[in-house]
Amino acid sequence: MALKGDRQVVATESRFKASSTTMAAGGVVSLLAAASGTESTVSYATNPSGAYPIGVLLAPVGDYDWTDRPRYTEKLVLAYGEQVPLLTIGTINTNMVTGVPSLGEKAYLAASGKFSNTQAAGALEVGQFTSNADADGYYYIDIRL
Repeated sequence: MALKGDRQVVATESRFKASSTTMAAGGVVSLLAAASGTESTVSYATNPSGAYPIGVLLAPVGDYDWTDRPRYTEKLVLAYGEQVPLLTIGTINTNMVTGVPSLGEKAYLAASGKFSNTQAAGALEVGQFTSNADADGYYYIDIRL
């Protein structure tokens, strides 16, 4: 699962932390609970029913300890517990999609942070598919969160 580099970023959010030690970029993360003060954690919801989508994860999260080695920022892998960049308004190109959506269909939150053209019970709309699948199985999705 991945997120291609061609995207249009209009608005982002960066006050949330990842709750999982490994998360691929390109899926919709949902709010879990307030940690302390204004900090909150986000994760890929296993069940979209009742989940509150916050944004699309723009960088992968890994289980890294940067205290004993140099940080390789060119790879843009964030360590577990760091604040993560989330796209809230814009267009992405991702393969984290279930089903076979068509151009113009609404995009809903699906299990594991994926996008779907079929609305599950209690799942919220997160955007609209603005393309059919390309040769690699990636879709352009217009995000409005």
